[in-house]
Amino acid sequence: PTFSRGSAKPPGSNYTRGLTIARMKHEDTSWVDEEDLDLEQYIYVVDDPEASLRVPQNKGHEAMVYLTYVIDSYDALPEISIFMHAHRYSHHNNAILDHDAAAMIRNLSSAKVIRDGYVNMRCNLDPGCPSILAYHGIFGEDKIWKSAIVDFLQELNPEQPLPKQMSQPCCAQFAVSRERIRETSLDQYIFYRDWLLGLSGSDHDTGRTWEYLWHYIFTGQHVSCPNEYSCYCEVYGICFESV
Repeated sequence: PTFSRGSAKPPGSNYTRGLTIARMKHEDTSWVDEEDLDLEQYIYVVDDPEASLRVPQNKGHEAMVYLTYVIDSYDALPEISIFMHAHRYSHHNNAILDHDAAAMIRNLSSAKVIRDGYVNMRCNLDPGCPSILAYHGIFGEDKIWKSAIVDFLQELNPEQPLPKQMSQPCCAQFAVSRERIRETSLDQYIFYRDWLLGLSGSDHDTGRTWEYLWHYIFTGQHVSCPNEYSCYCEVYGICFESV
C-alpha cells in the first residue's frame, strides 16, 4: 500500500485527539483522568463482558482492542488516535521522559503525527531495530509469531516477494492520523481483525505478531527505524544541539 503525506495546521493550532487503551479489570487507568490530557478516552476492558467498550475476543494482547477501536470509530475518528497500554510507567516507555506515558502523550507533536500519518511512540530502537525478522527460514524460539508475520504478508500480497527485513521499535504504542486510518477501507480492518481471530497460538504470540505489523499497516513500509535523536526532537520537542 502507498499513503499520502498529511498537511499540518498552522503552528499553535489544536487537534482533536483520542486515546485508546487495552486494559484488564485489575489494571488502573485513573492516571488518564488525573493528568487532564485533553483527549477523548476509549478504554476497552478486555475481560469484562459488561464493559461499555469491549472486544469480540480477548486475544492478541492490545491488537484486538486497537483494531476494534478503528472499526467501531471509523466514521467518527478524532484527528489523531493514540494507542497505548494501560500502565502509566513502564520500561518500554521513553526513559528520557521518565518512562511516563502521560509525559509522552502531553509532549507528542500533533503536527508530526498529521504530517507523517503514523508515529511510533517509542524512540529507543532496541528491541525491534535494525530487524526482528530476517528471512533465513530459521526463527528459533520466536518461530511461531515470526512465521505468522510471513503468513500475513503472503496472504495480503501473494504476488509480491517477501521483504528481506521487517522492523520497527517495539512495543505497540503509536499515534495515527484520521486521514491515514481512512486511507484503508473499513472492510480491510475487519479483514485484519478476522485474521487475528483466526490466528493460532498463544495470546503472547498473536500479540507479538501484530506488534511488528502496525507500521506496515499504516505506512506500507517494511522497515521503520527512524534516527533516535531525530525522533526525540520531532516527536517530543526534545532536541540535542550536538546531534
